[in-house]
Amino acid sequence: MDVKQIKPTYKENLKFLSKRLKELTLVPGYKMDAKNFGVCFAPNLFEVYQFGDERIVQTMIENADAL
Repeated sequence: MDVKQIKPTYKENLKFLSKRLKELTLVPGYKMDAKNFGVCFAPNLFEVYQFGDERIVQTMIENADAL
């Protein structure tokens, strides 16, 4: 599914979450990076989780400003 197909309310929530997680990855000494957040959040964000979805979440976090 393309991000453009997501309902506006859900898209705003996704943008908010991605930006906050990105902020956490930038905290000095914080050991969670975008890849680790992807592993943790992907099973909860996708209705049908498939192996590799964590990379999608990682990419969303890394590019949160572009969403």
